[in-house]
Amino acid sequence: MFELVAEHHQNPCNLLMGLQAGLPYWGKLMPTGQQDDDHIAQSEQPLDIASVLRELDQIEQYLPPV
Repeated sequence: MFELVAEHHQNPCNLLMGLQAGLPYWGKLMPTGQQDDDHIAQSEQPLDIASVLRELDQIEQYLPPV
């Protein structure tokens, strides 16, 4: 389970559900430029897709072959 976590609203719900289901979990903290803890605020920074793809490449090393 791989989750992009908004820096301004870190919520452990998906982490807890993944752990309860026995799934490996990786969370990537994504900078948003927001200062307030708000679950509906839009990000003020674009998503860095290249960093997400690099993270997925690293995670892939820990996964069993399919």
